[in-house]
Amino acid sequence: MDINLPRYSWALPDGERSLDYVPNAGTPHVSRRTDIKRSCGNYTVTLDAQSDALTYGTASVISGTIHLNKSESVTEVVLKLTGKMKVVISGAGNARVSFLSKSYSLWPISNSRTLSPPPPDISFSIPMPTEFSPRGSTAAKPLPPSLVASALRLYAKISYKISIHVSRTARLRGLYGRKSILNIPFIYVPRLRPSRPIIECPNFLETVKIAPEEWCQVSSELRGKDPSRPLSINVFLPVSNVYSLSDSIPFHIQLIGCHDDTGEFLPPSYSSYLSHTATHVTSQFRSTTSNEPKISVTLVRQMVVEVEGLRGSKDITVGEGELLPLEPTKSTSQHGSCELTMDWTGWVRAAPDVSYGSFSVGELAMKDYVVVTVIPSCESAFKELRIPIPIRLVTDPVQHR
Repeated sequence: MDINLPRYSWALPDGERSLDYVPNAGTPHVSRRTDIKRSCGNYTVTLDAQSDALTYGTASVISGTIHLNKSESVTEVVLKLTGKMKVVISGAGNARVSFLSKSYSLWPISNSRTLSPPPPDISFSIPMPTEFSPRGSTAAKPLPPSLVASALRLYAKISYKISIHVSRTARLRGLYGRKSILNIPFIYVPRLRPSRPIIECPNFLETVKIAPEEWCQVSSELRGKDPSRPLSINVFLPVSNVYSLSDSIPFHIQLIGCHDDTGEFLPPSYSSYLSHTATHVTSQFRSTTSNEPKISVTLVRQMVVEVEGLRGSKDITVGEGELLPLEPTKSTSQHGSCELTMDWTGWVRAAPDVSYGSFSVGELAMKDYVVVTVIPSCESAFKELRIPIPIRLVTDPVQHR
């Protein structure tokens, strides 16, 4: 009996639409198809690529064809993948590390004893490695992204290349064979995504009551001349500390303290919450002058370089947060004094030019933080406070819709 099975395809026919699509971590980003050609002497390499810039991601496949002129003289064809890193601490030294080196024999074919010359065209398809083992360690680590980064005295470069080695017989008897090498640089962009989405929180005070497990709280104190009267500060972030470069990371800040001590941080629109004896310290929330208090939330990337036991680091701001003040609330402390609780809500995200996430490969690490900074006014009794909260940034969001 003949059964006509329906034809299936990932492509949607006319009149249908995708409700949701969640690719796995290795799904390549589909874009226009192009070919990249490079020549060296008597052979040409054509690589299958998705753009004019030769780029590979996690679990990509390096595929293409080698066209050999005068293939009858070719004795061996080898493809090599290499990854190298250079790090510099100005005035202290530099280090060069070769962390990836893999060879693939394209001709003669493995386990083959044939002495015949190869065909004019040799096709290849090689999975891009995803891990490497650092020197002195058996634990595998993910391959780092291609990059060039510098910050003051620090410099780092990570580069990858494909090398095609073609060996030929000697032109004259008794001479060594000839070898030509074609090096083709490429960009490696490892793609990762968070394991869970960020909670939607149009109203923090409501969501923290309904789902407190979705939030992580970091607490600190803003100290001043009187150690018995610090201001308490609470910072709330989504409990998952892994975020996409395109995510708007929500946060909530609470500043709690004695009614009169908190006055300088009140936005002008809420100055009526001050007592009559404290109205002279009212100031703008986000100020533009150094004499006024300021609270800010930023994304900070710490570049860490190690050379021959010497370590250098530099913080780089890679994102600015947006803050919205909420209406303060008054309460009575356990000691009977009047307390004022001020709240700010907002979000922070990486700048568009940030192209890779957090990683660590021994001599080089890029660590990311959400940093809350409180800078009191010059006349304030309080000292500046900086709260760095470690997070991890990855390339892709949880869902692609």
